[in-house]
Amino acid sequence: MSRIQSDVNRFKQIVRGRVREELRKHLGQQEMFGRKGKHVVSIPIPHLEMP
Repeated sequence: MSRIQSDVNRFKQIVRGRVREELRKHLGQQEMFGRKGKHVVSIPIPHLEMP
């Protein structure tokens, strides 16, 4: 593998990590409550908060 190719791969890994990190900041989770027979259950619902 050439040095340029290894630099490109390293750059792509860095960018992917930053994108994931930024995405985690905007991901949230809400809960919805429902019934299952006599029991009340909570259903987690992931959502994306718009910046």
